[in-house]
Amino acid sequence: MKGNRPLSNEEVNQCIESFKGKYSLRNKTLFIVGINTGFRVSELLSLKVNDVQPFTKITDYLIVKRANMKGNYCGRTVMLNEMSKEYLEQYLNNFKKMYGVLPDKNFYLFKSQKTSNKAISRRQATKVLKDVYHDNELTGTLATHAMRKTFAKNVNELLDKDITKTQLALGHKNVSSTQRYLSFDINEVNQAIKKLEYKETEKK
Repeated sequence: MKGNRPLSNEEVNQCIESFKGKYSLRNKTLFIVGINTGFRVSELLSLKVNDVQPFTKITDYLIVKRANMKGNYCGRTVMLNEMSKEYLEQYLNNFKKMYGVLPDKNFYLFKSQKTSNKAISRRQATKVLKDVYHDNELTGTLATHAMRKTFAKNVNELLDKDITKTQLALGHKNVSSTQRYLSFDINEVNQAIKKLEYKETEKK
């Protein structure tokens, strides 16, 4: 969603602790995988159980097929870190408790409770996240795309602000798209503004 800002690490931790209700583990897992992979919410909602657990263990690399990517330009593969793996495993271990059925490989990963095999809607995902942001009194433009913006900010910093490597991490076709993603990071600009100092010339 255009204009979304990234979350600080403190805000991320606040959100993780704030998911509530019967499906809180599903929603928390969606959030955690989102901020750790940078996939768009539509791409996350396209995932099936088989995409994250093809056999008995959680996969090391998460692949979203080209057909489910924005613009259908190409597929994208992202390594899953330990945090993502731990929550995915916990979520799938609690699948039957939430939905009353075992996690069939063809089930959508972030399953809706209303139908036999359908992912939650993008609208529902947006509401879930906005409720969490609201509960933590977070300001600014925040919705589902804040997850991808958070990933972009953190990866860019960990890569010493190497724009080419960050482009690769985000799966952007053009570096100009990556530059637009990082335009939100104005901390250095703000610090420079704070240091501005003008001295009035003495009147004779």
